[in-house]
Amino acid sequence: MNNVGDLFQKLSNTYDKEIVSIVKCEVISVGETIICLPVNSAISCEIEVPLGDDNGNTISFTPSVGSIVNVALTNKNLILLLSIEDADNINISANNGIELNGGEFGGLVKVEELTTKINNLENLLNSLVTKYNTHVHVTNGVPTVTLETTILIETERANIENENITHGN
Repeated sequence: MNNVGDLFQKLSNTYDKEIVSIVKCEVISVGETIICLPVNSAISCEIEVPLGDDNGNTISFTPSVGSIVNVALTNKNLILLLSIEDADNINISANNGIELNGGEFGGLVKVEELTTKINNLENLLNSLVTKYNTHVHVTNGVPTVTLETTILIETERANIENENITHGN
């Protein structure tokens, strides 16, 4: 049996139709979902907006508290985040790769592995400099006249890493 709501929707030709409203809101808290309040509206209610999903191919934005977001609401209880004014975090996940600005520079550097390789080279070079400076010529017993005084300081990860952009795999 039809309920009254179904009858009104059928009379107004909106039955089985998706009706979308776009609401401008201010973000009041962010966690697993965004809690926001409509701006300049007679309606004062909290809207809970889900952040992304876990299917492996997502772009999710975490808006800053106090920023303005546009949210789509439907009569079928679908809620979508359409746009944000300011983001604290942007997370991009893809199963087959991510390309930024054409990708002509190649893949991102694996900072931990690069730091280890650079440190190994620096240590080897420092060791060779020490051996060069301390060796004595067998034929005349005289040490090297020109000493090398430069010593390389080990590279630290913080010197070559931008922590604001991270990646995995």
